[in-house]
Amino acid sequence: MAKKLDSNKVVQKLPYTNDIWTLNEKAFRKEVSRLSAIANKRIERLIARDWEDSPALRSLFENGEVRFSVRGKSLTEVQKMTAQLTKFLRAETSTVRGAIADIKDIANITGVTYNSVKELKVKAKKFFELASKIKQYIKSQQDTAAALNYQKIWNQINQYTQEENIDLSAAEVSVDDLLAHVDEILAKSRTKKFEHMDGFEDFDLL
Repeated sequence: MAKKLDSNKVVQKLPYTNDIWTLNEKAFRKEVSRLSAIANKRIERLIARDWEDSPALRSLFENGEVRFSVRGKSLTEVQKMTAQLTKFLRAETSTVRGAIADIKDIANITGVTYNSVKELKVKAKKFFELASKIKQYIKSQQDTAAALNYQKIWNQINQYTQEENIDLSAAEVSVDDLLAHVDEILAKSRTKKFEHMDGFEDFDLL
């Protein structure tokens, strides 16, 4: 059974001992280059294991980063890249093991059932896509930019799919078809007020 998500859990430690921002330019570039190699290996492993939907990796792609490198970059450009680099390395889901633990935590919190990690991954992908579109829908209806509680949205999606006997892992089940029932999904909650929940920062897909 997956352990319960701890909102106070410590993020991954960066694989270096010195404060990178206090280094001189030469040492800074060398250290960023080393960290880039570590990050690139993580990216390659995530892609090779079909974990492109990992929140950490998806965030990189959305910000235009595909591979980290200091080559050909000015100091300012390297510094800007380093902010993304360190954020990625600190993220639990920057590793395959972390990505698996992450979706198991979510399944445990929201009550999603699964027989294998492969099945859970398929369900999680559709959950995230549907939750993201529901979030956009709520924002458009309420005209607000407030962060929304993905746990509550996930709970509502899970309740709706269980009551309607919908298997999210089935290939014929599409997110767009489910989105047509967004009002029914939202009706599973007593209120349409969604608030941010600690520990779900990585799931802010917008």
